Amino acid sequence: KTLKMKIKPHPIQKWPERTPLDVIKSISHHLKDKSVCDIGCGAGDLLYEIRRTGLSNNIVGVELQYKFIQMIEKVGSTDRDYIIRNDFTKIDIPKADVYLIWIDESDFNNNHKCDDCHDIILGGLPNSIIVDLSNDPSESHLKKMEEKLYLIEKIDYDYNEEKYGLEGPPWSKPYDVKQYPLIGTRKTRIYEKRND
Repeated sequence: KTLKMKIKPHPIQKWPERTPLDVIKSISHHLKDKSVCDIGCGAGDLLYEIRRTGLSNNIVGVELQYKFIQMIEKVGSTDRDYIIRNDFTKIDIPKADVYLIWIDESDFNNNHKCDDCHDIILGGLPNSIIVDLSNDPSESHLKKMEEKLYLIEKIDYDYNEEKYGLEGPPWSKPYDVKQYPLIGTRKTRIYEKRND
């Protein structure tokens, strides 16, 4: 008798809806044994991978959009209990040593309806490391980040999402491979918040 096991897909959220998971290798020196909060965590794949690779078990994500929670439910995953479904502008952001953010100004305006989201998000954080995963940030975003934080590192990292396949879940939109190549190089910036 053969026992067939249902294998839960990893990741749940496919590129380009999330940051490539290969970023974790490039920022692991900031994550090891630290508490990590992902603000705008989507389906929580980055946090899942951080925990799976043994970098940190102290993880939490905040996500407003219900579509990501629906993705988790559709695949029957029960291992995403670290996600808080809420608007980060309306709650106390969980305390952490490291924050991952991939929220640009259009997201601030469209989803969170605030003009001062940078102040809300950065003002509410303790002294910490902030990993800005925005690949192509606006000049305005960079200026606001650098007004409030110390830039400590710029990283270019290679990624390869082909290992996860081109086919997303049946309910997902098809990939535009020309606009979002599955192999490439991305940028990230590491900041430090210090109250000095």
